[in-house]
Amino acid sequence: GFIDLPREEIGLGDGLHELVLVKKLDEQGDYDDIDQLGQAIENTFMSEANHQVYIGIGEMKPTLGLLSESMREARRAIDVGRIYRKEEYVFIYRKMLIERFLADVPREMGQRYNSLLFNRKTARLFNDEMIHTIEKFFENTEGNKYFMLVPSATLIYGDKLPAFADEFDQAATVDGIFAGVTSGTNIDVRGAFFASDEQLYYRTDHHWTSDGAYTAYLEFCKATGTEPLTKDDFTVETVTSEFQGTHDSKVLLPFAAKDEIKLYIPKKDETLKVSHGDETSDTLYVMSALEKKDKYQVFLGGNYGRVDIETGVKNGKRLLIVKDSFANSFVPFLTSHYEKIVMLDLRFFPSGKAALRELIDEVRPTDTLVLFNIANFISDPTLRRLGAYTPNG
Repeated sequence: GFIDLPREEIGLGDGLHELVLVKKLDEQGDYDDIDQLGQAIENTFMSEANHQVYIGIGEMKPTLGLLSESMREARRAIDVGRIYRKEEYVFIYRKMLIERFLADVPREMGQRYNSLLFNRKTARLFNDEMIHTIEKFFENTEGNKYFMLVPSATLIYGDKLPAFADEFDQAATVDGIFAGVTSGTNIDVRGAFFASDEQLYYRTDHHWTSDGAYTAYLEFCKATGTEPLTKDDFTVETVTSEFQGTHDSKVLLPFAAKDEIKLYIPKKDETLKVSHGDETSDTLYVMSALEKKDKYQVFLGGNYGRVDIETGVKNGKRLLIVKDSFANSFVPFLTSHYEKIVMLDLRFFPSGKAALRELIDEVRPTDTLVLFNIANFISDPTLRRLGAYTPNG
């Protein structure tokens, strides 16, 4: 269960409160499953409350009497992780041996070791693991396979960054990943994004705007040989001018800028059945989300392990999208091209090979699209589950 304890009660000082989750595990407890739970919790706090949290995971303990020790380990993981893994929010104590060592040695020595251990060569090893995962998944998947990496705004608008901004070599990273994925069709949107005069990303949020998603949709259509809908086929509605997203939540400046959210509504009537869990709707948009802090949830209402979209199109085409939240504002452009679309978010989908195999066997996709923002792609541990997928037989 959840326990709300003063930090000084568990040896953390300063009187602040933290939320502690105590989870019972069997003897075969799996840290990857716990990591996935942590990722899901972190994402839920961000998507539902637009609040960034840090999650530390201590060692498994055989008795309740040792829980305070596990709590201290979890806090240590957070303290060290925020120094050496600045792009992550979930930290597992036992997987941070090197970082804990670096934090304990003198600062100059730690920096020297850090540059030796975490450099372009080691980053390449992490990228190679993700490339192997996508390759193996595509090799074991029937039908047409497509892979879209969404660049971050810092690459597209790099000329607007301050001179001292510390940004990893995103262009080289994307080039290397695309070069390694050869079992599917790569969709590189960078050229179209660089050439566009539209506002492709929100100023206060890390997601692309609906204009950015539409620009990516045109590139998807080129890759798939599909005739795209033009902007004249939509009514573009501004549904809010009060959006302040994830960047704003981290900075919290007074009088900060606000963004507009636009929806592309097809002029041609659509018949949709959108379902996730026990909930069913006839629209991709949840307008009540515009009353919340995280107004990006207007797209589908947020992230779910599985979303099924049945359209009125009768062409036998079925699309499986393995995705992060960028796909939520992208999928509305696809409903006129597919009879059924299934969106799969591994962060919230049941773990285990059987669940993934059963989904793919049920959907029998004619097309599969893996769509991720580059930052999520190189850091999301749940993606490794794709590499373990094997078809029946």
